[in-house]
Amino acid sequence: MSENLISEAVLFGTSMLPFFKPGDIIYFEPIPINSVRVGDVIVFKKEAGHLFAHRIIKVVKERDEIKLLAKADHRITCDPILTQKEMVGKVIRIGNRDLTSATQRFLGSLIARVSFFEARLYLWIYKNPLNYLRHKLEKKGWFPKVKLLSWNLTPLRFVGLVVKLFQSSRTPE
Repeated sequence: MSENLISEAVLFGTSMLPFFKPGDIIYFEPIPINSVRVGDVIVFKKEAGHLFAHRIIKVVKERDEIKLLAKADHRITCDPILTQKEMVGKVIRIGNRDLTSATQRFLGSLIARVSFFEARLYLWIYKNPLNYLRHKLEKKGWFPKVKLLSWNLTPLRFVGLVVKLFQSSRTPE
């Protein structure tokens, strides 16, 4: 694609931590939806025209239409299904880091697969009949209110630590 089609934006929010930080500048270019792969970070428009940059965790082909399932790296739940009309473009660079390199594409794909697993696990726990029963009993006062401990190390935080170690070992001295 030609250089003049590349747009830039400043990131706000923490939904893509630890890989993208608030204040980072992203560069993105328009691409057709059939070129999007699992692991790509896309910019899309939702909610009164606001732009979001989230990772694609699933590409679904239904009849003649392609739909995308996106999720922020730092969130548990997925975004609503995306179509071509919401998609603005694919992030190709963040700061001076090229997201189209083979290493970055591999890491993006790995993060997407772990993120998809994390979302499925969360839904399974949330919809589990035992969790539902506990919630009902707790509301009736029949179950002690025990504070459940959250994970100190989620799968995505683990991948984030591995990426940081990988990047720090490759920095020139």
